[in-house]
Amino acid sequence: MYVIRVMERGEIMIFEKLKTSVKEQRENERLKATVQEQAALLEYVATMADIDLPTLAEDTEHTESEAAENE
Repeated sequence: MYVIRVMERGEIMIFEKLKTSVKEQRENERLKATVQEQAALLEYVATMADIDLPTLAEDTEHTESEAAENE
């Protein structure tokens, strides 16, 4: 199956072969939307409970500092 994309700049059309079926793409989109919804809900609940959630950057810094201490 092929899909046509029109780029924002000009009238360029690109034909790309889809790597997944339409059904698989829709399922992936639903999963992404579910994860985003759950993340928003978690952030809301944490805010209402006055809890600071760690960020990915904080997790990375914490892991790197532990690795340096263990060496």
